[in-house]
Amino acid sequence: MSGLRGEVVLVTGASGAIGAAIAVELAERGADLALLYHRTRGKAEAAAVLARGLGVRAEVFQVDLSRPTLPEGFAAQVTAALGAPTRVVLSAGASEGEFALYMEPERVMSLLELNFRGAVLVAQAFLPAMVKARRGSLVAVTSEAAVHALPMMGAYAASKAALTAWVRTLAAEVGQRGVRANAVAPGLVDADGMAASVPAAQRDAMLRTTPLGRLVTPQEVARAVLFLLDDAHSSGVTGQVLSVDGGRSA
Repeated sequence: MSGLRGEVVLVTGASGAIGAAIAVELAERGADLALLYHRTRGKAEAAAVLARGLGVRAEVFQVDLSRPTLPEGFAAQVTAALGAPTRVVLSAGASEGEFALYMEPERVMSLLELNFRGAVLVAQAFLPAMVKARRGSLVAVTSEAAVHALPMMGAYAASKAALTAWVRTLAAEVGQRGVRANAVAPGLVDADGMAASVPAAQRDAMLRTTPLGRLVTPQEVARAVLFLLDDAHSSGVTGQVLSVDGGRSA
């Protein structure tokens, strides 16, 4: 039985492969959805349409998480449409391949601003209501690149490592207020994003050291996220990083 039915869940990056998969899995379990996207409305709207077809509420919101602040009144807008979110999924992000030694500092900072600062902004906007209610859960989608060196992914890895550390600290701070915070760290995902930006020879070499011998799917990542969101299954879990990488981190 799902403990997510009737909960309001906010998902960033809902137009990406992982974010859209998370949205679909949530809708199938009866959660109401606030779906955030930046440029590509289509996938987020498709997930919202599917969710409404399953009898749950779903609203789509455009927001640029690379900006230094959220739009004024954004949290109030989401809350007015659906009620205060009781679950938050931070899955927005971007990757860009370049040798760490030569990547321009401006490009490094742009990834940190989107992947790390953007996540912090969303959490700071919506977690205070959870703390006040003494219930809620946050899951951030990070990456195995945060802990296992991946050539040409230095800035991306740094942004995800920062997010991982921040989420674990958050868990220590809000746990006594009934709020949990965890992360899911995918390996190479069979979708757009990091896997597509890794050179084929390097990707093949990584798969040879992966026990399952394949890429993971967005749906596999999504189900790990739902496990950590759902108090019915993970009420005693906080401050943890769940790897979904085909066993490469074993």
